[in-house]
Amino acid sequence: MPWARVLLPIGAYLFVCLWLSRFKLTFYPDHLAYSRLFAGERSVPYDAIASVKPAARTGPLESPLTVAVRTQSGETVRINAKIFQREAVARLLSIGGHAT
Repeated sequence: MPWARVLLPIGAYLFVCLWLSRFKLTFYPDHLAYSRLFAGERSVPYDAIASVKPAARTGPLESPLTVAVRTQSGETVRINAKIFQREAVARLLSIGGHAT
């Protein structure tokens, strides 16, 4: 089975590419949308955002660069900011300062 030594790394690489391609952070005129593999898309209207700041604590399976978006109703959307461009993360963090 010498082909297994080739297929395993290729399969792992393809899985990582698929996983990373599923992370999306979209800024719409009236809401923020975030999606990731196996979790679907979550949307939060800008006027419902109470705060946006780096997460104080992260779990063992979370990136240390996680951003917590807290809504006025108390719900928290945790976003892995490590994989996005700096400009997108800066825009995300600036939303918290402008939310009502």
